[in-house]
Amino acid sequence: MSKVKKIGKALATTGKGVEYAVTLGGSKALKDARNIYDESYAVYQENYNQVSRIKTDTDNVLKYIGDSISSVQPSLLFCQNVLGESKSKIDQSGSKSETLAKLHSFKTSYNSAVTAGFGGALGGATAVGAWAVVSMVGSASTGAALSGLSGVAAYNATLAWFGGGALAAGGAGMSGGMMVLGGIVAAPIIFISAKSSYKKAKKITIENDKILKETKTLIELLPEAKMQLNSLRKYYSIIKNLISEYIMHIDRLKKIIYPRGKWSKAKQSILRVFSMKPHTVEQVQALRELQQLTDAFLVNFDKHNVTSNAV
Repeated sequence: MSKVKKIGKALATTGKGVEYAVTLGGSKALKDARNIYDESYAVYQENYNQVSRIKTDTDNVLKYIGDSISSVQPSLLFCQNVLGESKSKIDQSGSKSETLAKLHSFKTSYNSAVTAGFGGALGGATAVGAWAVVSMVGSASTGAALSGLSGVAAYNATLAWFGGGALAAGGAGMSGGMMVLGGIVAAPIIFISAKSSYKKAKKITIENDKILKETKTLIELLPEAKMQLNSLRKYYSIIKNLISEYIMHIDRLKKIIYPRGKWSKAKQSILRVFSMKPHTVEQVQALRELQQLTDAFLVNFDKHNVTSNAV
């Protein structure tokens, strides 16, 4: 080492010693607090990024589910209209009115999910996806099916389910649901750079305590968030298959019930006016199948015997 470098090193060491003495150890305490803060923030940032990625994936899957539910609405509306217009006794049990009631209830709940948007936390399709999943695999605390709820009742029950169940049952409740559905509770903590105005170790220590608290929240959230995402992917597959199969059968039955489209519908209306049978034997069978398929779809969608703990 050259003489100049040795002198420089000695001066630097002396300078640090003088600084430490002048500040009564304050500079060292500040440096130590800074190092601890940097380490804490690195851990926080890693966990925050994980939760953010899961949140994005969760919203995407919910949107896919919501889009699927929206795609089945024309088929359900077709069924509702056809069964409502038909005066034929298409079901020996006389349960056509029950099917229509279920369709009306489903439509009402669906519309509530579209318009509610869960307090602005979710977009339309994503909100519908959240409602659909809970309707299919969960139930309200009262035991009522989610697809039969609307407005605030559907909103609260959905959040409670996503939070891991009602608070009374030991779950996270609606606050937990908001954590997953509405994103991370707080905005990301801004990193305090070395050039910031924080020049006292005490202030940095206070900020470090905030980071530790937030990191603890994120770490506790991660396992549940991962579990919910995996469950959503599983139920997306179920709902997508259920809907695609239903739509395929409805499209097939449409061709039987209205073989010539609007002309067939107009003809059937005229026959009703003259008190004549509007449907052929084949069409009556198609109407029966239409009702049965719709009943089966609504039952499968409304599997509220599966609890939130089963996911």
